[in-house]
Amino acid sequence: MPYRPVEVRAGAVAMVSADGVVAVVRAYADRVHDAVRRTGCDPQTAVELVARSAADMVTALLAQPETVGDLAGWWFAQAEALALRHCAGAVEHRPAPSIGLGHEERLLAALGRLEPADRRALRLRDAYGLPTRSLAVGLGLPAPVAVDRVAAARVRLLTAYDGRPVPDASAHRDPPPAGLAQLGALADNSLAAAQASALRGHLGRCPPCEEAVDAQARAHRLVAGLPRWPLPDSERERLVTAVATAADDLGGLAGRLFGDTEATDRPPVPPLLVAAAVALALVAGVVVGLRGPGSAPAAPRPGPSVSARP
Repeated sequence: MPYRPVEVRAGAVAMVSADGVVAVVRAYADRVHDAVRRTGCDPQTAVELVARSAADMVTALLAQPETVGDLAGWWFAQAEALALRHCAGAVEHRPAPSIGLGHEERLLAALGRLEPADRRALRLRDAYGLPTRSLAVGLGLPAPVAVDRVAAARVRLLTAYDGRPVPDASAHRDPPPAGLAQLGALADNSLAAAQASALRGHLGRCPPCEEAVDAQARAHRLVAGLPRWPLPDSERERLVTAVATAADDLGGLAGRLFGDTEATDRPPVPPLLVAAAVALALVAGVVVGLRGPGSAPAAPRPGPSVSARP
């Protein structure tokens, strides 16, 4: 079943089920790991940061759910923020080519010539398949601005990739005119059904818009075809198990977090204290599993405190 964005409303911890949190982790663990590795993090650090960012997500749900907005988008933003702190200056890693060395190297070189904000937008939408709400949260932009950023970045990517002129959709031959963001959303099938139907009718009468949609679809396919660096199977299962255990506490702790003393015989516990404990347990469980029993702990590295905002 495809992932559907999980919106978290203020003060509504109980509305987010453990199954919902686990579904997001299962759906996006490999893609979050790929995003972290592409910042230059080594394999062990990447796994640790994926786990830490997942723990931060659970923390935010427990302590400040109104700051999350969308689980998948929040997780990507937090993981990338941690990676940029821990792996700054590292050389970007690339997974093994899968679609022909010459083509892939050209595409990666074209991506490298784009602004970082454009690269992130393309990867979140086209490589990782985030729906619009998740994309907006991941980029920290309003949804219309995020969709427009993706469409404009595709145009710049094609220009950098092969230098061919990109069709200009500004000369509409039949109203209503369609903006570049709408054309891009139609190309990746994220446009609402009613809008898509009307716009397809417009395309039949407007060759410039039709050519622009074809160009958007081509850029989308190029980025979507890039290989990913998946999380190793054993680490993925450890992560899912740890998140499932931590997420199970969402319902049980909700009453205590928000002062519902009838839900428990014990007095309310400060939200950040409980959230931090759950997060630390989650990270410890995954990292200990990664290093194996009896392994010496890694030397502590400075890192950000657990935060409810990416």
